Amino acid sequence: MNTTREVRELRREKVKMLLSLNYPVSQIALQLKVSRRTIKYDIKYIRSQWGVQIKTIDLEQLIAEIMFDLNNRRRELYSVIKDEKGSEAKIKAITALGKENDRVVALLQSVGKVDKVPDEIKGTFVFEFGDNGTPGDDRDGQDEGEETKED
Repeated sequence: MNTTREVRELRREKVKMLLSLNYPVSQIALQLKVSRRTIKYDIKYIRSQWGVQIKTIDLEQLIAEIMFDLNNRRRELYSVIKDEKGSEAKIKAITALGKENDRVVALLQSVGKVDKVPDEIKGTFVFEFGDNGTPGDDRDGQDEGEETKED
């Protein structure tokens, strides 16, 4: 028969798993059939344990392992992109690759290996092309603000 301690440890392992899947506290409580308060106590305990574990982690080794995993996933995505011809799988792989690249950058930024980009300049850049395909040209071939000389 399970002791109270064993039951608590099993529940906390399940809480860790559900937290890693981004379940909210209320959903975890429903899933495990306990109160939200119990889940909050479990989360507090889990985070305190993670804090102890983080202090003993070899950061360089951890980064190397994460980068290895990310690079393997990126290679797999590149393979799908290369092999698929205009399919939905290719579109999903391109989207996933973008997310993996964001994770690599975020990881490197979090440990100070890459400078962080200020929020003001993050975003999508739009380039518009004129009829002749060069940036900044409008339909009559003149740059914006340029006046024509008429004889």
